[in-house]
Amino acid sequence: MIQVSDTSVGLEVTRDGTPIGRASFGSATPVDPAAYSIEARAPGKKTFSARVVVAKDASTATVNVPVLEDAPLAIAAPVPEKKAEKPPPPAPPPLADAGAPRAANQQRLFAYAAGGLGVIGLAVGTVAFLDYSSKNSDAKKICPQGVGCAVGDAERHSTLVDEARRSRTITDIGWSVGAAALIAGGVLYLTAPPSREQTAAWRVAPLLGSGLIGTTAEGSF
Repeated sequence: MIQVSDTSVGLEVTRDGTPIGRASFGSATPVDPAAYSIEARAPGKKTFSARVVVAKDASTATVNVPVLEDAPLAIAAPVPEKKAEKPPPPAPPPLADAGAPRAANQQRLFAYAAGGLGVIGLAVGTVAFLDYSSKNSDAKKICPQGVGCAVGDAERHSTLVDEARRSRTITDIGWSVGAAALIAGGVLYLTAPPSREQTAAWRVAPLLGSGLIGTTAEGSF
């Protein structure tokens, strides 16, 4: 039999974890002989625990549940004050790519070199074309039809024609190479990235003269 003196709201009494209804408080309830754990708990109260042994020859075993003691108030742990976080330092500015200006200057140098080669090619082609025109005209003067000429004139005519053909070949090669080089130089120059460094400056001019073919170039870095 379980005698309960506590009348707290929410009181719960258990025998070996099994709840016992309030109607059974103070009343004898038949149980098997054994050891039983009696607990009583209520909100805001300390838990009461008792152990009772019911013998085989016992008629009644009684457990008195007293008024439960108040449980100590839980003191909330102080919440640590959250310190204001410092904003992260600004990211350093990206390092300037030292290789970019150098690459730009190199590309421009290649462009100037290609342009100079183009000027040389055109100059050589032009001189060769003038030579071709001159020798072709001389050949026509000596033997206009190319046949029926005097022996000496025929040999001279043949020599001039061969030299004119060689000059015409040089003309075609010079103009083709010169035009391609100028186009390549222009593309290299126009596609070169901007540079803060001083860019190279070139001035190329053809150099023509009697028995002399070439160019003059001046540059600053």
